[in-house]
This record gives sequence, structure tokens and C-alpha cells, in this order.
Amino acid sequence: MQQALKITTAENYPAAPLRGTVGVDLWIVLESALDEWRSRFRQNRIILEEHLHPSIGDAACRDPFLLKAALGHLLRNALEATRPHGRVGFYARRNEEDRIEIGIVDSGSGIDPHHLGRILLPLFSTKEGHAGLGLNVASDYLAQYGATLRIESVLGEGTTAEIVLPAYTE
Repeated sequence: MQQALKITTAENYPAAPLRGTVGVDLWIVLESALDEWRSRFRQNRIILEEHLHPSIGDAACRDPFLLKAALGHLLRNALEATRPHGRVGFYARRNEEDRIEIGIVDSGSGIDPHHLGRILLPLFSTKEGHAGLGLNVASDYLAQYGATLRIESVLGEGTTAEIVLPAYTE
């Protein structure tokens, strides 16, 4: 069995959300993002499995539209990596550190270990006709409010992209 390779946009998570963040109803942002992608998954005959924990609550966020855009980049990558009749999992939950984890798990071909360390760089892409900006833009959006993007991949088995962001506390 191949070992999963992992990259993270930050070595350590910030202790608290950055100043200027507000509480955003994460259900609304997630449902809005998923609404835009459900039909695309159906059209490509890919099963989208949604697991949204009811107690995820509000997220600390500067701009919910940027969060939705970051999710769109990750959902697009999962869609493009997964073959018809494959599965993509989408989950949202609070972890034991009271941070919110949003994950997208695809059953695609995985990322070549030689490319994994470079996939967040601007203009890097292994896909023909792609600019190589999606993951870089998503990572930059998330970093603006103390969130991180973790990517784990096993070649031949698939990739997990996980956003970890601060929960909103008053």
C-alpha cells in the first residue's frame, strides 16, 4: 500500500481568527456552493456524498464569497479527477480543537508525488488547457482569515482536500 502524501499551507494553525472576521452561517455558504455543483456531478455520473454535521455552527470569515469560491475550486478539481460512477465525499464538522473542517474526498487517480509539493504554486498545472491558478487562489483566499488547506493524496486511489477554519466565537 502506498503511503499518503500530504501538504499544508501553514505549519501551525493560527490560535485565533484574524481581526476583521465576522460570524458566517456556514450552512448557507456550503449549501450555496453545493447547489452550484450538484448538477455537474450528476451530469458526469459521479456520486456526490454529502455529510454535513448539524452542529458545525458559524465560521469566522472575512468574506463568505471567497470561501464559496475556494470551495468551488476544490469541487472542480474533484469533479475533473473522478471518473463516471466514481464517488466524491463532501463533509463539514467541528473537530476536537473547536475548528471547522470541510473536506472533499475524491476517488480519482491521485496526485503524483513529484507534483504534490508544487500544486499550490501559481501557474502550476498538470492538466492541459488549465492555467494552474485554482488551488493557489483557494489557498490564498483561505489564508486571509486564518484558515488552512491540507491536501493528502495517494496515487491511484484519490485525493482529500481539507479546509480547516476557525469557528466564530463572540
